[in-house]
Amino acid sequence: SSKACGPLFQWAESQIRYSTVYNRIQPLRDEVVQLEHEAKGVKDKLETVEAEVESLEASISQYKTDYAVLIRDVEALKGEMEAVMTKVERAESLLRSLGHESDRWQKSSDSFETILKSLVGDGLLMA
Repeated sequence: SSKACGPLFQWAESQIRYSTVYNRIQPLRDEVVQLEHEAKGVKDKLETVEAEVESLEASISQYKTDYAVLIRDVEALKGEMEAVMTKVERAESLLRSLGHESDRWQKSSDSFETILKSLVGDGLLMA
């Protein structure tokens, strides 16, 4: 009986040590599971944020490209506007000149009509 009792005692003693160690480690295992769960949540959130950042960076890049195109178009429009303004100024100047010329022609026409009215009388006086 003493031969069987020694190994049985060792087995019982190792079971008690195992149980003691298991009971001390179980809260640590639970904490590891909780931390792994939190880490997964944080990792998912990180991936979401990184995807959003990538999307925003792509949008910013597109906006920069669009802005450059718009600035180029504005500069082209400014050039066209200056050319049109020059043409308008020339046209206004021409219209003013033609207006003065029209006044002069009107005066010439009026004096010509006066000459025509007095032509018959002047012709009779000359004869």
